[in-house]
Amino acid sequence: MILEKYMAANQMESLSEIFNGKFLRIPDYQRGYAWKDEQLSDFWEDLENLEDKHTHYTGVLTLEKVNEHKKQEKIEFWKQDAGAYESDQAYYIVDGQQRITTCVILIKVLLETVEGEEWFAGDEPKDLLKKYISKQTQHGTNQYFFGYTSDNPSYEYLKTSIFGDSSSSNDNKETLYTANLEYAKEFFAKKIANLPFEEKQSIFTRLTGYFKFNVYEITDDLDVFVAFETMNNRGKSLSNLELLKNRLIYLSTKFHDDDPEDKEKANEALRTDINNCWKTVYEYLGKNKKNPLPDDVFLKNHWIMYHDYSRQKGNDYIIDLLKERYITKKITTGNANENLSREKIREYVLSLQDSVKHWYYLHNPSEAKYDDSIKLLLDKLYRLGHGAFAPLLMAILSSKNDYKVDEFCKLLSLMERYIFLVFKVAQRRSNTGDSEFYGYARKYYEGKMNIEQIVHGIPEGNDKCSGVNKWLKDYFDFKNFEIYMLDKFKYGEGYYSWNGLSYFLFEYELYLRKKSANSEQKIDWSSYTKVKDDHRTIEHIFPQTPTEDCWKEQLSDYNDLEKKKLVNSLGNLVPLSKSKNSKLRNYCFKIKKEGKEGKDEGFTGFKNGSHAEQKINEYPIWTQKEIDKRGKELISFLIEHWCIADISEGKDLEDIKEKLLFKVSKSTEQQG
Repeated sequence: MILEKYMAANQMESLSEIFNGKFLRIPDYQRGYAWKDEQLSDFWEDLENLEDKHTHYTGVLTLEKVNEHKKQEKIEFWKQDAGAYESDQAYYIVDGQQRITTCVILIKVLLETVEGEEWFAGDEPKDLLKKYISKQTQHGTNQYFFGYTSDNPSYEYLKTSIFGDSSSSNDNKETLYTANLEYAKEFFAKKIANLPFEEKQSIFTRLTGYFKFNVYEITDDLDVFVAFETMNNRGKSLSNLELLKNRLIYLSTKFHDDDPEDKEKANEALRTDINNCWKTVYEYLGKNKKNPLPDDVFLKNHWIMYHDYSRQKGNDYIIDLLKERYITKKITTGNANENLSREKIREYVLSLQDSVKHWYYLHNPSEAKYDDSIKLLLDKLYRLGHGAFAPLLMAILSSKNDYKVDEFCKLLSLMERYIFLVFKVAQRRSNTGDSEFYGYARKYYEGKMNIEQIVHGIPEGNDKCSGVNKWLKDYFDFKNFEIYMLDKFKYGEGYYSWNGLSYFLFEYELYLRKKSANSEQKIDWSSYTKVKDDHRTIEHIFPQTPTEDCWKEQLSDYNDLEKKKLVNSLGNLVPLSKSKNSKLRNYCFKIKKEGKEGKDEGFTGFKNGSHAEQKINEYPIWTQKEIDKRGKELISFLIEHWCIADISEGKDLEDIKEKLLFKVSKSTEQQG
């Protein structure tokens, strides 16, 4: 489609010209503010490098005028902006909102930092704020020249947190997009903090007078929803979640099965439900600012739960949603059973709205209001990774089907065993069982399967399912772990390179903590798993690069490969409380146990460390004998903690223990 033929003749305009009486609003089908450091840095660099009185081409700004017809349709979305709405200069921004938003934020930051100063050309900052940001109405309220329509999740946040206005609804919820707005404001505040007044004036002049836009005005015969999708195929791509929102709002305008008045009310009600849903979705995806959740990952997992998954469709879930399910054709033509109705769309968005809350709690279980035993197990799965169980977990937590706590805990424990044993121990392919478990999610959500059946399977009928328990028995094999570790020891990397090591040692730490009279938590998972200076916070008790004589003497009978194997043996590895790995370094075992005093070089020894460290402190010396002994204890823990005997019938587990130690033989002994 050639969009230009649907647009009024364009012209190059500066911000000063654009904000000459116009009221600009970002409509509800638009994405929120998505620019981050890369885009902001490029924008600032363009502004900094622009020579005086030279023009910078900023991009396209496409506007849709709010004519009388559209006013009748959209009055609800301008309800707190009546004066702007009634103006004949009211426009929706169809394309270019990221750039315009960025410009307005920078203008606001510049003007509020020079409040009270005399500006250029006789204008004061307060007067310029009245041109670019807002003016007061006769009722004493602020009327903004730029912003979002009131149904947009960022509407309130922009006014209060960015423009500094008081809240009118107390609906100032933070989302993934509001975090970006705040980041942009802080970004520019830092950039101009130490600039002299004259430079701030210069930046303002360049920004408002010489950053030029190609301004187009869309004609009435162009479908703005289609235009939006087409235009946003360039630049920073829309996420699948953003595309889906636009599509559903578009569909909400296509129902014509009622009387004209009833139709408008019904379509508007659906549109409101869609907007409320996305407000909640973005709130919860961005709720943890340190670890926001990817929107497309959530959407895919919800799709698996809500719609029929098949391996043929694979990762092409967005094609299924946008090309097959939520399309105009299904409103106007086709099989009655397959046709889309307002109710079908409403059910879908309400499911999204409810499910995202549980999705958040799957990744932040400590904040959930679930039973404590459930939260404990969900935390294990979060640390381990939910894998193919993610849609099923979301289905159980968001389903209307009540579950028994003990029954659910049994399933959660089984899931944890499956993920750890099948993928981290048996080293099976990462997609093992995914189609089966995805199917469980949909069946449970529809009420066609219960937790007991998920655990043990459905033995008969068309809905035959094996159950997680059988999958675990069929796909766990200790021999795989032996072969995997044999390869790791071939070049000396040993257990230190095992992809399940961090989780395993953390679980061992929790086990010792539970047994200890002192139940204080000594290790935090988030800090423990951070990679810093090319190493994890896992200590080699016998150091990797021994420099002290106490260690060198013990290694004199080992060749280089044997030294590596010994150092990376399971029994020689321990998680540390806090981050003291670098401080322990190569000190002798006695010093590692007792610690060292001193302001700069001091550190806490094993005796006051994690529960695993304290257990090592019980050893008087540290040689290969002690390493092998502790290694056997850890392998025994592996077998017992994950109930491996139950799924290893006929296997000699004692023999396996010995093999998994990968004991090192001294070179001198081999020669003798």
